[in-house]
Amino acid sequence: MRTSKNIFASFALASLATILTSCGGGGITLKSNDGSTIKLKEENISCYESQQINGLLIACTANGVKTDLTGAKKPFSQVNQICDLRNNVGKEFEELWKLATFRISQSGSLNSIACAAAREKGLLK
Repeated sequence: MRTSKNIFASFALASLATILTSCGGGGITLKSNDGSTIKLKEENISCYESQQINGLLIACTANGVKTDLTGAKKPFSQVNQICDLRNNVGKEFEELWKLATFRISQSGSLNSIACAAAREKGLLK
């Protein structure tokens, strides 16, 4: 009888450890505008910088799982979302930089899930 209790206790402990490991470990959870929840692992959030004629562009990508209000899960991905544009090209491009910044802010990509996740991870300042 004790052997079966020990086996059950070991199995329960192993199951609990698996659940805790899969739930934790550097995840970011965000709410979208439609009420769904998006879970992202930190290793699935990345950003890169690209020098453009009007400044230094920072774009981010995020991949994860989206759970809607009914509990249905599906893959989530946002690729190359423009999250920041920094003026590092000098005064001669000042007007072009202002126009580009205005267009980016109007596009709504600054408020994207990928950008929010990158901010929370500390990739954006």
